[in-house]
Amino acid sequence: MMNRKVFTIAILISLAGHVAVLAVSSLPTIMMGAVSSDGAFTIHFEDTAGSEHETLLKATQEPVEKPVPAQEGTVSPGISEDVIDINSTDPRFSSYLARIRYRIECTWNYPYLACALKQEGSNVVRFSITSRGILVDPIVVESSGYDFLDRESLRTVMTAAPFPPFPEDITTPRLNILARFTYELSE
Repeated sequence: MMNRKVFTIAILISLAGHVAVLAVSSLPTIMMGAVSSDGAFTIHFEDTAGSEHETLLKATQEPVEKPVPAQEGTVSPGISEDVIDINSTDPRFSSYLARIRYRIECTWNYPYLACALKQEGSNVVRFSITSRGILVDPIVVESSGYDFLDRESLRTVMTAAPFPPFPEDITTPRLNILARFTYELSE
């Protein structure tokens, strides 16, 4: 009789544990631009437009100054690379960028600990994609002020890679992309 009680209690504890794990694991699994099912938070891309970001865009559009060997992920000295916002509507890039955004959306989560600590903010990540779709040099160029959020943005970009190769109409050797990741908790 005692064994049956112990067994029943163990089953109930296990069941409660599994329910708790399922509830917690579904919390951070939202896609970019969507609201969680309980309305607790949103995460979305924003344009990086503004004086600071335009300065950043202009600075990164300058030709490469140091000689580098010609190989995948680099360009010859004096060749300018395109720098674009991930939300650009430029017809040369919009279709390709939509594919990049979709891949990022599928891997982007609000970090559970950041959510629990009520951390909100936005950051800007710059990353490059070679013509073959290889990710190069992802870096946070504007911090949110919270390590969990900054690391999640970098993790998201790295997990989404490799990206599709450039279509034939994109002739640059690589694209430098700026993406603002915004994390907001709802009241």
